[in-house]
Amino acid sequence: MNKPASLPGILILAILLAQSVVLSSPAIAAPEGDLRSIIRELSSYPDRSSGTEGNEQAAAYITDYLEKLGLSPQTYAFQIPVRQVTGASLHFDNRDVPLRPLMNNAVTPQATDGIVSGPLYWVQQGDLNNMDGKLIKDAILLMDFNSGRNWLTAVSLGARAIIFIDRGVTTANSFFREKEELSPIQFPCFWMEESEALALFGKLSGDNNGLIRDRAEIRSEISWQNKTGKNIYSLIRGSHQELQQELLIIEAFYDATSHVAGRSPGADEAVSVANLLKLAEIFAATPPSRSILLVATSGHAQSLHGMRDLIWSMQERSSVLRDLRRNLQKTIRQTKKTLSLLDELSFPLTSDQERDAILLAALENDLKFEIDKLSRELMNLRLEQSGTVNRQLIEQLAGKRFALRRIGWMTSFDKMEPQEQTLLQALLPDVRQTLSDSITDSQEELAALESALDFRQLTRDYTIAAILSLHLSSHGEGIGGFDRGWLYRLRPRINRTGIFSTIADVFQRAAPEPFGSARYIDSLRPSRLNSWDSYFHDRPFLGGEVSSLAGYIGVSLVTIGDSRSLWGTPWDRAESIDYAYLDDQFQILTRMIAGASGAPALHAEMFPRNGFSSVSGTSNLLLQGELFANYPATGTVLLSYQGIARLYATVHSNGMFFYKGIADAKNVFDKLIIEGYRFDEKTGKVVWAIDKKETGKNNYRVKMQRSAMKTRLIMFACREVTIFDLLEPRSLEHLTSMQL
Repeated sequence: MNKPASLPGILILAILLAQSVVLSSPAIAAPEGDLRSIIRELSSYPDRSSGTEGNEQAAAYITDYLEKLGLSPQTYAFQIPVRQVTGASLHFDNRDVPLRPLMNNAVTPQATDGIVSGPLYWVQQGDLNNMDGKLIKDAILLMDFNSGRNWLTAVSLGARAIIFIDRGVTTANSFFREKEELSPIQFPCFWMEESEALALFGKLSGDNNGLIRDRAEIRSEISWQNKTGKNIYSLIRGSHQELQQELLIIEAFYDATSHVAGRSPGADEAVSVANLLKLAEIFAATPPSRSILLVATSGHAQSLHGMRDLIWSMQERSSVLRDLRRNLQKTIRQTKKTLSLLDELSFPLTSDQERDAILLAALENDLKFEIDKLSRELMNLRLEQSGTVNRQLIEQLAGKRFALRRIGWMTSFDKMEPQEQTLLQALLPDVRQTLSDSITDSQEELAALESALDFRQLTRDYTIAAILSLHLSSHGEGIGGFDRGWLYRLRPRINRTGIFSTIADVFQRAAPEPFGSARYIDSLRPSRLNSWDSYFHDRPFLGGEVSSLAGYIGVSLVTIGDSRSLWGTPWDRAESIDYAYLDDQFQILTRMIAGASGAPALHAEMFPRNGFSSVSGTSNLLLQGELFANYPATGTVLLSYQGIARLYATVHSNGMFFYKGIADAKNVFDKLIIEGYRFDEKTGKVVWAIDKKETGKNNYRVKMQRSAMKTRLIMFACREVTIFDLLEPRSLEHLTSMQL
């Protein structure tokens, strides 16, 4: 079929009659370069991943774009843990060179404990023969990026850091993924283009046994932080009297995957949201029959974090949301009152039972933690046993610890000893900071909850006809529809083909013929010869999975026949886009969306089983000398798995955490497996981990038997040790767990 000549502006929707209902099917002529300009703008930001400045710029750009169309975009806020890079640099020959951290570890921040220094070696592919004769221990290595997992050999030999040299201009994301490591090894890795490496070090060769510099230094400051993610949404009211009360939600993600910090242009990853904005332009000018809710989500690279949060707001019980809001408001109110009381304290304290009860409750956690720190210091000193100086220090610290314990036993503070009063005054700044952090945490949670309630109220005013998620790219054969993907490994017995046959018919009628190089492929009705997964070269997580799991007609509209090999890499640039195909694909997409917006029905009153679940829990640290773990493990980063999906959460100041969008046991076999660590913000070292024996297997391997599960984690203070290639001598198999 020949492509029609491009027409200026937006043409009026063609009107077709079907069963007494208006079916809109626009003859679209997108002004040439519009999709191109959106993609170029979004890919001009250095990094669009969650928590970055580029992500904020993208959200602002989308909001501004919608406002210029006369729409009223709103923001849905949610909390998301991200690794924040404060700085990373290489120092040699009196020069400081910025470095790009390679985010290849699933959970470790990849920070350095101060400055890492050592000789700088070029080790080519990092094979053992490449490292033969070199002083690898305590060295910094330059390694060819095309080296597989040989970096682990360097770690086991005692290397301090690696800078990978990328020789290609289109290195596929498979090379980045093969370097990913799930265990929390603290070993900083960095990425550098070959041209930069040659400019810095000259020719990389085996001369002088590969020694590039006698000494080099690396510093990397990265820490986990909780950030506010944003989903941007805008409603376009339908024009048809009957259909306008039905809502068609169209979702596309606008963030980008980031394998290299600060180098994530995500041009091809911007195709979905670019199409969403062009759809907004069309339907703002000519309202569709059904009401349409356009949603640009973030957190896509973290297992569809923003989409899962969005669906949770529509699914959660109203009573639960009201209780959450009430508890947060109460926490903020009471904590502010306690903070005001501390500001008014005047020493020496007089008798006041009400004040003393509030003060004791405010002191409790910080007091216990200070005692715990002293206990650990005393243990280390007693193990050293290095003479009179240590004995004197031990006696001094033991006396201080006992005085702090006496403060915790008090019921009235007006009869304190001078030492106790001094210790209490010294502790108050920490207590104030704890209370301030609690207020900040609760206010951010409350703001996110309020935005979720607003979105929930908007969608509750309508009947949800279907939720369509765009997962588009610029190299392919056309668009297919899918109710599943790789986020949830559904049980084999689940067959939704009949449920989605109505909307499949709608798409087929709307786009029966190819347009240029693009076409609609009826993948919603797979066969034995063409199973749903046979249309993919990659294994993506798809937004339609989440909405289908929640019991909606949830469909992902995906570009077929594309491996999306540059997604997440520094090479996903605007010049790699096939704009000719992109324009053809846009024509097919608009016909499909227009068909769905005006079809008499998108389902036959049959819906997928609702298997959308959540997990909430507490995470507490077991302190020295305490019988129970009741100190909130604030700042702990939780990395959980359900199948191959990696799900992140942080423990808040009240010791609570929350996972949304977990599949229940009737939909998947996989349990939710929880790993958790607290990292030192300066050194990046693990300082707390889950005490699995005390926690109990059922609490960190949660079987999703209900729509809302609860669990409890116990943390313990620890030091991290990495053991490589530990074999069981009888079978020569790798040991994967041990008990100390």
